[in-house]
Amino acid sequence: MITVESSLESDACYHLEFEKDISRFCSQSIKFTYYQDGNPHTHIPDFLVQFDSQEYVLYEIKSNDVALQRN
Repeated sequence: MITVESSLESDACYHLEFEKDISRFCSQSIKFTYYQDGNPHTHIPDFLVQFDSQEYVLYEIKSNDVALQRN
């Protein structure tokens, strides 16, 4: 069972589930710290995806409106 926080993430699960090159995926499974302007920030990506090629990719799911906003 995959836990998601939005309908967009739920939609993404559908696409990830049926993508033939993906061997598995999990939601919010990794947490990391990065530094911006010398300040630490913690982030938890929406999905960690493993492809058949053994490549791992982190995905962040956002609506177009949110993705196009500038801080």
